[in-house]
Order: sequence, then C-alpha cells, then structure tokens
Amino acid sequence: MSSPGSEMESLSLQTGKHYSLCYSVFKQSIVGKSCTLYFRHLPNVIRSMFQDTKEMSQFNILSIGSGDGTEDIKVVKIVEEELQRIEKYRDVKIFLRGIEPNEYFKSLYDKSIEELTGSLKTRSVFDVRGNTFEEYMDQNDDLRFDLVVFTHSMYYLDEEKSLKFCFDKALKANGKVLVTLDISWILASVEVVEMVMKAVEKNKWRSSHATDEYEIDVTKVFDAKSEEGILLLDFLMHKVDFRANAGKEQLDHAMKVVEENTTLKNGKRFGKVAVRMFIISR
Repeated sequence: MSSPGSEMESLSLQTGKHYSLCYSVFKQSIVGKSCTLYFRHLPNVIRSMFQDTKEMSQFNILSIGSGDGTEDIKVVKIVEEELQRIEKYRDVKIFLRGIEPNEYFKSLYDKSIEELTGSLKTRSVFDVRGNTFEEYMDQNDDLRFDLVVFTHSMYYLDEEKSLKFCFDKALKANGKVLVTLDISWILASVEVVEMVMKAVEKNKWRSSHATDEYEIDVTKVFDAKSEEGILLLDFLMHKVDFRANAGKEQLDHAMKVVEENTTLKNGKRFGKVAVRMFIISR
C-alpha cells in the first residue's frame, strides 16, 4: 500500500487516547481467535534458551512498544510456566522492562501490574518506562536481557539500528530477539519485513520464523460516516485522520487495496491478516 503523504501525522506519535481508540476498534474487528503465535511457539524458544544456560537467578525481558501490557503479561506467563518445568529454575525471578511512550497505554499497563495475582505477582518485577526506544538507546544501562520483544513496534523504528543495539548492548550472549510483524496487505509492512531480513543477513545473525493468520471485519471502513470505520482506517494506515487528510487519489488507492484483499460475505467485508514472528539470535 502506498504510504500517505508526509504532511499527515503518524499515528505512532500520538501520546493520548487516539491511538488507543484506534487499536481498540481494530481488536473489536477481529473475528474469532486473534494471533496465537506466542502461545504456540514461544515455549519452544524459551526451552531452547534453557539448554544453553547453566545457571540463572533471574530471567530478564526487554519489551519495546509494550502497549497496555497485555502481550507482555502473556510472555511473562509463558516464561514462568517454562521455568516451573525445570526444578533448578523454579526459584528464578522474572524481570521485565517495558518501553511505552504512549502515556495512556502506560497508565493501563501500570494498572494491569497492580492487578496481578498469585505467583505472577510474587515472582515477577515490572519496570515500565515512558521513554521512546530512541531515548532508551541513548541511556547507559549495563543490564543485559535474555529476551528482547518487539510486538508490532518495529514499524516506528530504524530496523537495523534497533536490532544492532539489542545485539551490541542489550542481549546476553545466548539471548534472542522476537520481532512480530504483519506480513500481508495491512500497513506498509512489506518494506519493514524486508529491512529486518536485510539487517539479519548483513550482520550474519541467525533467524527463523513462525506464521499465524486471523480474520478482521473491515465493513465499516467503507462507511465514510462511521466513527469506528474512520478509526479503523487510521489504524490500518498508521496515520491520524487519514480519511479527512488524504488526497482523493491516496484515499481511492487505499480503499481499492482494502477491497482487493478482502471478500464480501453476507453483506460484510472480511480480510485475512498474516502475522509473522521472527526469532533472531547470534
């Protein structure tokens, strides 16, 4: 999909509720099960890391673009379950540092942490920071992480610079980076995927991947008066007020791409979304 004009503000720069509203509408548009990549594939990633680890007192996670904490808490739960499987790791603590510049999302994340119960509350420590990742990279921090997670956040970053920072300054020797991206018609994601793979090849890192698919209802995108449709289109394009600010040619092209990649069923329009998790290591 062609990128909208540079005069339009990127949705990722919003620090208030607008991005959250767009994301909420997007989640509501998902039909049936959402992406299950973490639950299906992360346990094997964690187990492979344990095979190369002799001693461990704490498992450290760095999450970039943590959102409201939902995905991070999923990751921590999976890590906890895998630690519990191995007797010598049952007392290992989990530390997660989240980077989330969106103030509204961060407030939701902080609330989610307060509501944790059971072993997840007693075993895990969360440090959620309101920095951008660029700001975080400029800080001098000696802490090294077992796992670095980019959950749909690489769209807003310099791909190679971000990954090099992880391998040069953030990861432990046997640490891994997870990058989750849409790989289908939604967003300008094809270019981001290509840049990630070029960085992997250039730096001679190792990479594997897992793919999942889910379905979304985009019917309201075609209703120019629908508030939900306007918000959903903003999310798909990652631009603020795309319908109002895009030129006619840009808007027509965007709507054509959505139409060509979706199907009409019983008066509603649905599209398949493919999402891929890249597992990158030295």
